[in-house]
Amino acid sequence: MDVRDITAKEITNTVREAMHRGEYHFSRYVIDALEKGYEKQESTVGKDIFRQLLENARIAKEEGVALCQDIHIVRGDLNESITNG
Repeated sequence: MDVRDITAKEITNTVREAMHRGEYHFSRYVIDALEKGYEKQESTVGKDIFRQLLENARIAKEEGVALCQDIHIVRGDLNESITNG
């Protein structure tokens, strides 16, 4: 097994990139679930909410801006969270 030195800066940058990616990108299974929810929803208000969620996800992904409903605010000790994760 090869051992590679990893600097604290590399870890910081990787965590930062992952957190930012989570701010503007839903995984495919989440989008699929939202689309399925939209199709099954019978109420006009419910359909509109699903439509808005899907639109927010599209805009966030295309423009690289945070999703309004999912901005990943870390509460507590970030180091502890990373260590335990």
